[in-house]
Amino acid sequence: MTIGELMLVVGAFNQVQGALRWFINNFAGIANWRAILHRVISFHRALRELSQGDCAARPDRIRRDPAEGGIEIEGLSILTPYVSVRLGEDPIRLAPGERLLLKGTSGSGKTILFRTLAGLWDRGAGRIAMPQAGAVMYLPTRAYVPPGRLIDVLGYPHSAAHFPRPEVEAALQTVGLGHLMASLDVDEHWEKLLSESEKHCVSFARVILNRPQWLVMDDTLPQLDPDARDRIVTLLRGPLAHLGLIDIGNGGTPQGVFTRTVEILAGEGVAL
Repeated sequence: MTIGELMLVVGAFNQVQGALRWFINNFAGIANWRAILHRVISFHRALRELSQGDCAARPDRIRRDPAEGGIEIEGLSILTPYVSVRLGEDPIRLAPGERLLLKGTSGSGKTILFRTLAGLWDRGAGRIAMPQAGAVMYLPTRAYVPPGRLIDVLGYPHSAAHFPRPEVEAALQTVGLGHLMASLDVDEHWEKLLSESEKHCVSFARVILNRPQWLVMDDTLPQLDPDARDRIVTLLRGPLAHLGLIDIGNGGTPQGVFTRTVEILAGEGVAL
């Protein structure tokens, strides 16, 4: 065998070896791609089921219906692997402007109840009838503050042009954040600059601007500092007194805010 033939054999061997090792060299990338594709397909399937109403038709799902004005909760039983949740009164029917405190201790499933009312959890049984999406605002325990200009943060999910600037400034002043008036056009990561109490005050400024018919809160008021809480409670009793309200908490809210109280009953979790 000449030296030239030997080099051809070595080159051919290297090509075959490289081709066979392609899967080994790219295994991590393939596994990552497959995991991402699986999540996208699962998400797409879930959206399709929601659009077709398949989830509502299944016996292990909580049914959601549109409601005119009021809110109805009937036969509700929420199932998770950690806790099952029921309400101490059934059915619950709230007229426009009525205010309800769903009272539970730590670990009783308050947050999963909030997610269920918001439509983010549907395992269980029963029926929830809520007004159209634009008529209800949901305030979680941790307020969401997107990055960007402060005026856009206050208008979220709408653009800043959706609200007249004087209305935005008045809302900011009403919730006790008047010191931020000069920063309305500042583009920052406000979730890092504002305290937890100030973030929730921003959420209540959105409530003032959006004028919903209903407000659903997940233990929101205890996240405020004492002065801010007094200010927001005064707001709920005054300019926002027309709002229907559901608050999920431990009962530490000042008197006179709610017209009814219903206990949250927690049980053992169920394997799904």
